[in-house]
Amino acid sequence: LHTAYRRQRQMCIRDRPSDVGAIVFFNGALRNEDGVMVGEIMGVLTSMEIAQDALPEYDRMRELIFNLEGGQIFALGASSYRGIDEIPDFPGVNTPVEAAVVGGTGKDIGALGTVTTTLLDDKTYTHEFILLG
Repeated sequence: LHTAYRRQRQMCIRDRPSDVGAIVFFNGALRNEDGVMVGEIMGVLTSMEIAQDALPEYDRMRELIFNLEGGQIFALGASSYRGIDEIPDFPGVNTPVEAAVVGGTGKDIGALGTVTTTLLDDKTYTHEFILLG
C-alpha cells in the first residue's frame, strides 16, 4: 500500500490523554502523496500505568482501522512512555511506531504484516504498510 497522511480529530474520556485509564477516540482523512483522499483512519488509544524499575511509565494500547476503497485493514499495537508528567501525545517527531496488521476485509481480507506510523514536523503522520503475501 502507499503512504498515507492524516490530520486527526479526537475526543478523550478523562482530563488528559496521559491520565491512567484515558481512552482517546480519533479519526482523520487518509491522503496519498499527491494529497488525494484515499480513505479514513479511525482508532482508539487506551492509557494504562505500568511501573517497571521504579520509574513512572505508562503504556498506550492502540487499535487502528484503515478504511480504504474496497476494504478495511485492522492493526493493533502498544507504545511505552516514561515520566508521567511530561508524556507527549506521540513518542516524538520522526520517531516511528509499529503496529501489527491483524486482518482485513474486502480486497484486503486476511491481511497480515505491519504498519509503521511516524509523526512529521508538520503535525501530520505517515503510515507505511508491509503486508505478507
